[in-house]
Amino acid sequence: MIRRLTFLLLLLPHAGEAPAQDVRVCLQQDGSVVYTDALCGGEQSEKSAEQPVAQTPAARTRTPAVPPPPACSRSPEQLQWAVRAALDARDVNALAESYHWAGVSSAQAEALMIRLERLARTPVLDIQLTYEDTGAPAADALPEEDPDPPSESRPRMPAALKVVSYREDGGAGTASTAFRLQRHFECWWIRY
Repeated sequence: MIRRLTFLLLLLPHAGEAPAQDVRVCLQQDGSVVYTDALCGGEQSEKSAEQPVAQTPAARTRTPAVPPPPACSRSPEQLQWAVRAALDARDVNALAESYHWAGVSSAQAEALMIRLERLARTPVLDIQLTYEDTGAPAADALPEEDPDPPSESRPRMPAALKVVSYREDGGAGTASTAFRLQRHFECWWIRY
């Protein structure tokens, strides 16, 4: 009995310590690092926790390393840039961040994500802001002989974002998708 008690007293200081866990450093294809105690996924490579992890872009990325788009597109041009970055990276989640989800039910959201995923899979040719034809010229379309625009003319605001891509079925020709622009809480968003 005394032996057992002595043995338990010797173990008591170590009772609160958890067993050491292996920390794995998983390098994802996009160059980001994930620290986990689980095994790295099939698309990740494992690095030793003691070695510094090189922050290099994956070989399969289509675009050079660019800073991520802002969380809120403050102008139509920033929104155009965010959509272009998402489509160039073929990242449906980044594209979904630019979508205006207010008032969308879960069933509608699922159908929208399928449409956005299809668009993200096709190679993009061009992304452009389109303007409604109001009869008045845009500020950048004034005649050259009038260098000072009249004070009452303002630049037109874009009405849509047009994405021109190859056809999804791989056939010849192109397809275009037009997103309406939505301004909400000082941010610009796309909507079907």
